[in-house]
Amino acid sequence: MAACLLPVLALVACGGNGARGVHPGTMPEGGSFHGAWLSPQYGDMHLCVTGRNVIGNYVKNEREGRIRGEIDGDILWFNWEESRTYVPGNPVEVSGRGYFRLSLNEDNDNVLTGEWGVDQDRTGGGPWTAIKRRRQGPDTCDGSSRAVTGREVSWDEEEGADSSSDDEL
Repeated sequence: MAACLLPVLALVACGGNGARGVHPGTMPEGGSFHGAWLSPQYGDMHLCVTGRNVIGNYVKNEREGRIRGEIDGDILWFNWEESRTYVPGNPVEVSGRGYFRLSLNEDNDNVLTGEWGVDQDRTGGGPWTAIKRRRQGPDTCDGSSRAVTGREVSWDEEEGADSSSDDEL
């Protein structure tokens, strides 16, 4: 009997999205993931929303990355990848998953509070927070970035891109 319960317990413990204890709520009135954001951890972020889908870029110092995800209530579940160039001409490529919860602060500003993880983990890497810039929209909404490849590539143009990865968000 204990062997029969193990798969069920594993599903309950891990959660469907891999972020234990994170459950979608209602999107706050006036809240939107679309816009230009400032993150203390990851610098300038530009997120673009089409329906429930989000694409975006971020840049800070030696980091340049991109985000692709799906909105579920007040949560954005996302995949991220970035290129870190600590030594010129030798970028380090990393990727993972994460989530943002959108809320409004006391000044009615849109605020993101979340976490990132490495590879298939949504948590464990560290916090990722941001505040939306007032009166500034995203610079671009094509989802392209030089991250990872060193040249402009959109998500849809990547060689060997597997469209099934969207199901893993």
